[in-house]
Amino acid sequence: IRLYNQNSKQIEILVSSDLSNKIRIDSYLADVFPDYSRSYLSDLCEKNLVLINGKPQDKKFKVKSGDKVFIQFEEKTISSVDPENIPLEILYEDDDIIVINKPVGMVVHPAPGSPNGTFVNALLYHLGSNADRLLNNLSIDTDIDDEDILDLPETPDASKAVPKSLRPGIVHRLDKGTSGVLIAGKHTDAVSKLSQLFYNREVRKVYFAICVGHPGDTTMYDCIGRNSKNRQLMTAMDGPPGKPAISHVKTIAFDGKLSAALVRIETGRTHQIRVHLQARRTPIAGDSDYGNSDWNKKLDKLFDISRPLLHAYETEIIHPYTGKRLLFQAPVPDDINRVLMKMITLDKSSITDDNGYLLCSTEVKGKTFDRNQKLGFVPYDRVEYDEEDWTSIELPETQQF
Repeated sequence: IRLYNQNSKQIEILVSSDLSNKIRIDSYLADVFPDYSRSYLSDLCEKNLVLINGKPQDKKFKVKSGDKVFIQFEEKTISSVDPENIPLEILYEDDDIIVINKPVGMVVHPAPGSPNGTFVNALLYHLGSNADRLLNNLSIDTDIDDEDILDLPETPDASKAVPKSLRPGIVHRLDKGTSGVLIAGKHTDAVSKLSQLFYNREVRKVYFAICVGHPGDTTMYDCIGRNSKNRQLMTAMDGPPGKPAISHVKTIAFDGKLSAALVRIETGRTHQIRVHLQARRTPIAGDSDYGNSDWNKKLDKLFDISRPLLHAYETEIIHPYTGKRLLFQAPVPDDINRVLMKMITLDKSSITDDNGYLLCSTEVKGKTFDRNQKLGFVPYDRVEYDEEDWTSIELPETQQF
């Protein structure tokens, strides 16, 4: 992707040589720019704001490898967020926090191209008159200035494009295609305290994924930064300008082709798990950005699945007001269960119960360095190192497990 003008959002794309078949331009753009709805991108085509090889084309026009696509984005200013009656699957709620099981396809907060139908719209409706506790004072006083650490951005520029006034209650994010546990604050003080928990890495998060291949039991610590060829994507790096990222993985089942795995993350970089598993050459099945195209086609054909099979299964926090340790779990969704049922040698009954909850342990310890325990990663029981944050330690260039 080549950015011509940051202010007017003029972008040129060279369609990748990896594209084996022709695809409709509106569908292609929706894959490239997941923060924008397909209807919004189709509207750009109808307004002749999308050029293919220098000529305006209808939204049904099919692009092929090597085509040049020029886009003039028409940013719609979003000045406020309206409550919307959108059902929420609530896992936990009290006076201060709310925890939901986010469905696949739901965007967390409004953004250009997705102005409504988001979790924030649903949250404001759910809170009713109490929503004023979130909206009256949006100047949240925290020591946090690095939103990446809170895994807020869904795409690299999302947090810059969306002001805090459009994401009341939000303290972390899940990608649009990722389901599972999502926590929000019900008033600004709760948002501040929850954000501090994420910033201090006092939140334990475990994801469930279906991977192509066998990722093993290990710790992945490649730094993560922007992809120089496609600024909407991220990539694994050996060091700067990438930011440190830590993911622990444990494989719980393997049928010779696909794996069911648990991933516990210590940091919350954009697309972290998806990038780390791609770098390990065991990408998440169904991931159109970082996955295996052949397997993605099989999943689409067999199960009508076109999203990364990644689910935020478990989150553990210390309640910011009561001090109690709380564990939230979101049952494995139907699309992932359908794949589990078809994995050739896998007995699904050994993985999930009838309600979609995992029967196996969710403990994911990762690996540590033998030569110096203090160079290791935070283990499951979160051993504290004498006033020394592991993020300040220079990690070795190669694994020494």
